[in-house]
Amino acid sequence: MENPELTKINNIHNESKLSKSTKNAEKYKKISTDEENQDETQIDSITIEKEDVITSSSDFYSINPISIENQSYYYKRLGNTFSFFGDKNGDPLIIIGPHWPMYLCFCSFVSLGMILFFYYFWKYLHIFFQITGIITYCIYFISYTYIFLMNPGFPKHDLDSRTGEPRGKFRFCGECKMWVNIEKKTNHCFDCNICVEGYDHHCPWTGKCIGKRNANAFYVFVISILFIFAYIVCAITNAQSRMENS
Repeated sequence: MENPELTKINNIHNESKLSKSTKNAEKYKKISTDEENQDETQIDSITIEKEDVITSSSDFYSINPISIENQSYYYKRLGNTFSFFGDKNGDPLIIIGPHWPMYLCFCSFVSLGMILFFYYFWKYLHIFFQITGIITYCIYFISYTYIFLMNPGFPKHDLDSRTGEPRGKFRFCGECKMWVNIEKKTNHCFDCNICVEGYDHHCPWTGKCIGKRNANAFYVFVISILFIFAYIVCAITNAQSRMENS
């Protein structure tokens, strides 16, 4: 004769095993579903990445907000920059970067130094050093101001002369929310928060990034700074010798 208590314990034990196996099955099913969803997500992301590069100009115009606007403007914020005098394609003539106070400080420092130098040493300098100093300072000031104001290379799309449609391959910039040309080495500047063609680096001394349109002026600016320091050393030497002879 079976013990009722023992039978009851066995039934409880069997129910516990059944419940545990059911939970394991549900857990395994959930894991399998998550893995399938993850695989689908990866497939979708791969598809999106492949679609991030487009060559069709019709697709470009259908999704690029810059081309849809097609309006000129006098002032507009582009990322963290201040842009002025945009043409009908939205390409600004002037872009002032977020670090514009650095330009004012450095330009004022160099200009004030040159003014004081000329004030104290002008009458002792040879005419060669007088002319050389003025030319060197003008080259510095013009190149520096040009970099400060010039559009560094905000994406501008080349249009086919026959069809009037953009040429090249484009990729989508998630920061700018616009399509940019891959073939022009366009990269995103996170300080200015805009894409720049031929992006080299962000220079806080010029207030913004250095790109395709202001790179040459930047090299002239750097060389002119070196010339100014060399000029001051040579000019002081010349002035001291003339002061001793006089």
